[in-house]
Amino acid sequence: MRSKYFQLGIKGLVVCLILVVATMFFIPDCRSQEVSSKFIVIGVPTSLGYPHGVEGLEAVNMAVEEINTKGGVNVGGVKHLFKVYSIDDRSATPGTPLNDSIMAYEKLILERKPNVLMVGTYRSEVLLGAMDLLSKHKTIELNTIAMSPSMEKRIAENPQKYKYNFRVTHNALQMAASIAVQGDAFQKKFGFNKAFIIHEDQVWAKATADGCEVMLKKKGWEILGREVVPTAVTDYSGPLLKARNSKAQVIFTVFSLPETAICSKQYYEMRIPAVYAGYPSYIVPGHLWKTLEGKVAYQVVTAGELGLVPTKKYPKSVEFFEKFKKRLGHWPDADHSGASAYDAVYIYKEAVERAGSLDPEKVIAALEATDHMGVNGREKFSPQHQIIFGNNPKETACEVTFQWIDGKRVVIAPEAIAEAEIQLPPWIKK
Repeated sequence: MRSKYFQLGIKGLVVCLILVVATMFFIPDCRSQEVSSKFIVIGVPTSLGYPHGVEGLEAVNMAVEEINTKGGVNVGGVKHLFKVYSIDDRSATPGTPLNDSIMAYEKLILERKPNVLMVGTYRSEVLLGAMDLLSKHKTIELNTIAMSPSMEKRIAENPQKYKYNFRVTHNALQMAASIAVQGDAFQKKFGFNKAFIIHEDQVWAKATADGCEVMLKKKGWEILGREVVPTAVTDYSGPLLKARNSKAQVIFTVFSLPETAICSKQYYEMRIPAVYAGYPSYIVPGHLWKTLEGKVAYQVVTAGELGLVPTKKYPKSVEFFEKFKKRLGHWPDADHSGASAYDAVYIYKEAVERAGSLDPEKVIAALEATDHMGVNGREKFSPQHQIIFGNNPKETACEVTFQWIDGKRVVIAPEAIAEAEIQLPPWIKK
């Protein structure tokens, strides 16, 4: 008599055979969903001690986790997962030699062999210096911080050599155009036409201020003065006094470094009879009202990305912002890079899938054909590889201008997404 264990074994074998046969007939053909052991490597060379770099990297990681969770990137029928490596190029740290930051790029490229670089350097000087390096190593970059329009100029002059560079965020001229839109609002509602410009001593900031001055003058503004502030300064009373003495009606600022928030605070305390406006990027974060004890009231700010100052008139911006804020565990500190970096991952994924290849030449062609509805709006590249910005997120990527009112960031421009009209500080008499 066979033992009960033998009988159970026979039954188990029969069950296994049935399962095997069932598997043969009922599991779909997965050959098109084969998963490769090879990763698509994203390299992130940026300043990891400053918010634009830290939050850009975090946004890349968030997008990568979403994509990998859903199976990865379909490259010619084979699924690949993303893997991210970063390096601190220290480009935002005052005194860091230009060559040191460029060497960080090359170290990352040589050691990690990335398929693509994202986020990138703080300083436009480094971006421009690294363009030859990317050409040498045939490495694509989708940068989301540095803003100098000289990148596009180089691509226009030598498109074959510099085709590896793409910018997913705004450039200095686009920022200048948004500041000029602020000027339109001041002119239309209050009849203002006298301005003073203060900007930090950086290539992108000078380009923005130059563009702003030209555009404002074309619209009938008189520029009463312009001050350049060295980086790492913590007292802005000198330039502010010059602005006040000039009798300007609006002070247009162009700042990117954290310490420049002090300028906003000093302006408020000095009760200067001119509106504080422009691009003072470090009074964008939602916690600044509390951090500066309300001393940003009535200040007008253009933020680089709709995804970081969301509006219900473009739901994708709200969806991203809430998700990103939760991931960070606090308000985003940077005015741009985070939303653009998130979009950059999806733009690259879609380009690779359209190309059906990781070959840079094929991916570049696919990137040039990008038409992506991202958290910053509809994203397409110009012939010089710059994401096109405009005033309606349904048509182009979109910057956003808001005013600090009663502790809230109230969107006042562009018109397609505005939630209220601009207001004057109560200490300014029209």
